[in-house]
Amino acid sequence: MKTPQTFAVLFGIIAICSLSLVFRPDKSVLSRPLCDDAFYAFAISHNLAQGNGVTIDGSTLTNGFQPLYVFLCVPLFALAGRNQMLAVRLVLVFLWLMYLGTGFLVGKIVRGFVDPDDEHSTSWVCRMAATLYLSAAIVFL
Repeated sequence: MKTPQTFAVLFGIIAICSLSLVFRPDKSVLSRPLCDDAFYAFAISHNLAQGNGVTIDGSTLTNGFQPLYVFLCVPLFALAGRNQMLAVRLVLVFLWLMYLGTGFLVGKIVRGFVDPDDEHSTSWVCRMAATLYLSAAIVFL
């Protein structure tokens, strides 16, 4: 197998392995890679989706959160309704898509630093950079 194809296969394997985080049992789905701050973001997203406004407890307004992330999660919580585990799983799928997209973007950025006339090198470097990004140990710990 040629080197660019090897990295493409590794990229696919790592992508599938990282997607497996979505399918963990309910009691472990809320652990890593989600951090403690996820509770606040999810609570606010849930309350926004339920029409309660920007609040953690359903009544007291708050401003201590990352608005872009919270607002991107609101439709996922609205789609899940009152099933909060489904909402968290949908958020994990969303994060997985962002993770893959970032891997592709890293590959394209690194590709820009390679000689554009050498198609073999640009393909190899792009796939290698994307695969190295996806293989970050923090995701699998």
